Amino acid sequence: MQRHLDGQAVLAQPPTWGYRARKFARRWRLPLAAAAMVLASLLAGLGAALWQANEARAQAARAEQSKRFIASILQQAQPRQGSGGAVLAADLLVVAGARIERELTSDPQGAAELGVIIGEGLSMLGEPERGEDVLRAAVARADAAWGARHIITLRGRALLAESLAVLQPDEAARVADALVPDALAGLPETAAVATMALRQQSFQRAKRDEAAASYAPLRQAIEIAERHLGPNHADTAATMGLLSNTYGRLRRVQDATRLGAGGADSGDGRPGRAAAAPDADGG
Repeated sequence: MQRHLDGQAVLAQPPTWGYRARKFARRWRLPLAAAAMVLASLLAGLGAALWQANEARAQAARAEQSKRFIASILQQAQPRQGSGGAVLAADLLVVAGARIERELTSDPQGAAELGVIIGEGLSMLGEPERGEDVLRAAVARADAAWGARHIITLRGRALLAESLAVLQPDEAARVADALVPDALAGLPETAAVATMALRQQSFQRAKRDEAAASYAPLRQAIEIAERHLGPNHADTAATMGLLSNTYGRLRRVQDATRLGAGGADSGDGRPGRAAAAPDADGG
């Protein structure tokens, strides 16, 4: 009886392993519980360390693959034989975009990042519409890998809206309208993307001569850029210039309508370049 009260094995029955284990656990339950918690913490830490190590190796492999891919693009920058002159940077980027679909499909994250980089390069070269195909693929991959509000996905969506702005304005407007709330939700980290998305939204509304509706996104974009990027940032200055252009162009349209002279030419300039270089007659 005393052995039972002390939590020890009772000699009146066979001392099986399971019976002794239950008695031992009951007698030392607090130390065993503490040991179990320590063991669980160690296992969780080991699991996290192994996951981080695997992720680091995967990132290193993606970085190495991207480095080789970019190096191979630069190696293509050789003058054409015969007529035609040197290979243009935009041509190289377009070829690189096509190669992603052939060579990087096994690495969707790397393909998404490179696709967005190519789209950015074409935008900076003044040929954003040539990035449409690669950006569509990049956005789909980024969305699947990280979600719609990841910074890479947001950048790709903003660039896609720009690539569609002239030739497919209705779809560009839908992309921009869907992008704006997602970009705003990530502030301040997404300030540059939010500013670009709002510029695209304003641009499409201005193309439809919707004066009041086009001013509001630009004012919001300026406020975001000044607050999070700084008053001297290039995006802030570009957005201010675009607002000035938009005021001037839409005011001309309204004046022409009042005079019965018909609407003014809406033009097909792009938000970023229009902001940087106002048209001569638009002030």
